[in-house]
Amino acid sequence: MVVSTSLHLWQGPAQEVFAELELAHRAVRRLGRERRLLSRQIVYAYVTALSAQFQLYCRAVHTETAQALAASVPNPAVGRVLEARLINGRWLDRGNANVPNLGSDFGRFDLRFWDAVLEHQESNRSRKEKLEALIVWRNAIGHGDIAHKRAEDKLVPAEVGLAVCREWKDALGNLVASIDVVLAAQYENLGLSRAS
Repeated sequence: MVVSTSLHLWQGPAQEVFAELELAHRAVRRLGRERRLLSRQIVYAYVTALSAQFQLYCRAVHTETAQALAASVPNPAVGRVLEARLINGRWLDRGNANVPNLGSDFGRFDLRFWDAVLEHQESNRSRKEKLEALIVWRNAIGHGDIAHKRAEDKLVPAEVGLAVCREWKDALGNLVASIDVVLAAQYENLGLSRAS
């Protein structure tokens, strides 16, 4: 099975971003009192980068799928209309790559997205939960709302560190691989195939 071009975004450039953040985190260990504060800010940057890189992959693979569907239409003008309808107004362009938004956007391909992802690997259930936790943390960081979310018991885990970021990164990496497989299967279900 040929993987999407989009998968290479996660396997290459995204991994470089994460490696750079881990390098910065290691460098901060040598500092004195400022270590804790700087370390926390690097972890928050890591959370934000994880969310951003995952969304970048999802948006790219969604676009790639829409373009493949459009290219399968014999009339190019109709293909362009189809592509625009599949992409325009998607949640991935105006919101987070959270569970409901992904289900809605990938549902445009006649796919019960989360059912298919969970069917592909049962372990994706816990990965989906980790994605949800990541997005709650990303929003708390991005909106300066950590204390409030923590008071409401919405931050799970209550604290986030490098180990949690690594756990989320691994979970998202496995989720990305499953999404790629699910979308490739849907290509075939629709009578299409990815170019090598």
